Amino acid sequence: MASVATMYNTLPSLSEAEVRFTDRPTMMKQVADLLAPYGGLFGLCLIHIHCTLAEGELMLAEGSVSKPVRQSDLTAPYYPDRWLPTGEAFEFTTRPTTEPPAELMAAFRRLTAAIGVLGLYYIGTDKSEPQLERTNGRQNVSRPFTDSDQSIPTTETAWDPTKDDPVTMACVMYCDSTITRTKEYHKKTQSHVPQGDAMVV
Repeated sequence: MASVATMYNTLPSLSEAEVRFTDRPTMMKQVADLLAPYGGLFGLCLIHIHCTLAEGELMLAEGSVSKPVRQSDLTAPYYPDRWLPTGEAFEFTTRPTTEPPAELMAAFRRLTAAIGVLGLYYIGTDKSEPQLERTNGRQNVSRPFTDSDQSIPTTETAWDPTKDDPVTMACVMYCDSTITRTKEYHKKTQSHVPQGDAMVV
């Protein structure tokens, strides 16, 4: 089996995953029906990469910050937080979680196989308000979404399909650009990684 880092580094970018998630209303309804018997413990997430992991690293969320950490440096317990349809965890957290039952993962895999960018995440009993996530270097910082954020370009990345307003997380999108010695050119694409470290060509 591939290491966590190797598997994580093969995940699609946010923009690639967003394009592949089509026919959302139908899929939301089907996933809501699938998750309903599990008491709101699990939600739907858009599988995507945040940064490149070095061998031996994993993405670990602690409070409002998720960042790469070396597994060998971890002394406290950590738990799977987001799962691929195969049941493999691709992100982790310091808060205790419950893994999706095998029968749920099998049904979810059959339902979403054609899309290929949908996973499950642990919601738990602590129902927080929708979160806005920003990338800062190799770490991602989330905070509650406010009315003043309405004008910020975002991509929805997590949902509780059993709710009337299902969005639980959105990532800030940045306009991609290439900087030359005389001018900055927009590429007409977006990512959730700020372009401040763009290469000068």
